[in-house]
Amino acid sequence: MEPKNITFNTEKSFEEAMKVVKNFLEQKKIGIFAEIDHSKNARDVSFNIENNRLIIFGNPLVGTYILMENGEAGIDLPLKILLWSKNGKTIITHPDPGALKIKYNLNDQNHALEKIETLYRGIRDALS
Repeated sequence: MEPKNITFNTEKSFEEAMKVVKNFLEQKKIGIFAEIDHSKNARDVSFNIENNRLIIFGNPLVGTYILMENGEAGIDLPLKILLWSKNGKTIITHPDPGALKIKYNLNDQNHALEKIETLYRGIRDALS
């Protein structure tokens, strides 16, 4: 199984969706390590794209277990969620946590992967 992403639409505006995701992570005490504003970066070089921001976040108490089993997984950690717009609609994309298990042969990390899936599911629910 190739690693894949989960993509879905939300009826929320782009800015409202950003607030929902950030508030959700804050309430769960999940650290936001970085936010990359691809649309701003595009404007800075005279291109114009719709909203496109990547939030990089995580909890070392979960991710470290995965890295202890397979350090190569560090290329996919910390976790990420992309909020973007197409034709004025807000779209959310995040990696499928189940694909991490297969990609990195994580045989002993079901608990950590379940925590990641629960977190992403909570974000999806908050945006619905």
